[in-house]
Amino acid sequence: MNNSIEIIGIDYGWSQMKTSNYCFNTSIKELPNVPAFTDNVLQYDNRHFAVGDERLEVLDSKVENENFYLLTLVAMAKEMKSRGIKEADIALAVGLPLTRFSAERKPFIEYLSKNEFVAFTFENDLYRAHIMNVSVFPQCYAAIAGMLPWNLDQNDTKGWVREKGEFMLGLCEQCIGDSLNSRKKSIIDRCVRKMYIDIARSREKYIPVMSDFYDILMAQPEEEAKDIALSLELFVNGSLNIFNHQTNVDVDNRFTVYGIRDLGTELSPITMLANSEFVALLKQANTDSSKMAEVIGVSDAQLRFVTNNQSGMGLLKCGNVVIPFDNQIRKDTSLYKLYNTNLHEKISEMKEKEKQKIHSIIVTLMVKSYQMSKDV
Repeated sequence: MNNSIEIIGIDYGWSQMKTSNYCFNTSIKELPNVPAFTDNVLQYDNRHFAVGDERLEVLDSKVENENFYLLTLVAMAKEMKSRGIKEADIALAVGLPLTRFSAERKPFIEYLSKNEFVAFTFENDLYRAHIMNVSVFPQCYAAIAGMLPWNLDQNDTKGWVREKGEFMLGLCEQCIGDSLNSRKKSIIDRCVRKMYIDIARSREKYIPVMSDFYDILMAQPEEEAKDIALSLELFVNGSLNIFNHQTNVDVDNRFTVYGIRDLGTELSPITMLANSEFVALLKQANTDSSKMAEVIGVSDAQLRFVTNNQSGMGLLKCGNVVIPFDNQIRKDTSLYKLYNTNLHEKISEMKEKEKQKIHSIIVTLMVKSYQMSKDV
């Protein structure tokens, strides 16, 4: 229909359907007659359906009937309307609960792919869609669907492949434990570009992992490529291959915290690098700050904002940009009390409040005792 593909991410729950911009009840009911009003009304296959009332009965599978196919059309219509389009080539990024993901993945792809071209009306607007691809992931992919592989293009107009190449250069350097020469950098960049451009050209999209990059490295003619692959082998096929898998982390939370304390000396720097697109670096001891600088690329001059410094000072790093900040707040302000996370000060405050409470009780008892003695 056009040169670009619209990626629409949809999470399918028995309670609610969720897209990047909308959330509505998992409810659809066929109407016996043509309705007088079209709000939340889907028209498909010469039938009319009301959306958003009573939730559907929970069944063993979501593909037992047409309900979730119809709800998919509703989700598509809502997203297409928000983007100002009524006709599009569409790739569906489908999110299923992790507990049902393995069992329902293939049936769900077949279920949603049964009509390559589909036309329907929602709230009196006609929509036409060409379903180019359907892929199923663990739930919560709707929120990040725009970053999935379907947004890649062969010319890398958005620079995403270039960013991946820069990341892999840093990762390989960390794994090798030494600086990369120009030949190795060229080989790594070539392999990264091939991996992502092949995905962009392919109809069957997927999110690559380390082993995909490793296989391309092994296919290169240069001996340096074999050296790089050998340096990565421990993290791809060896005992530290924990990150060579698709993620099963639920990122649909306000905060997602990754604990790296027990990963060991080999994996910790790589994990920090993998999660260092945005870093808030606060007060550190001298030894810790030097290790941080080595991993995430912070200069000695910038380190003075975090090395044994005052609370409220630090560094913000996003991509290649590093911004020092001094956001100290006076302790005698309400704002400090609101934001304070110093455990020792919190305990001291609690003890002081408890002390004042006990003192108040004692004073009250003394006053009552005095009054009673006067009455007598």
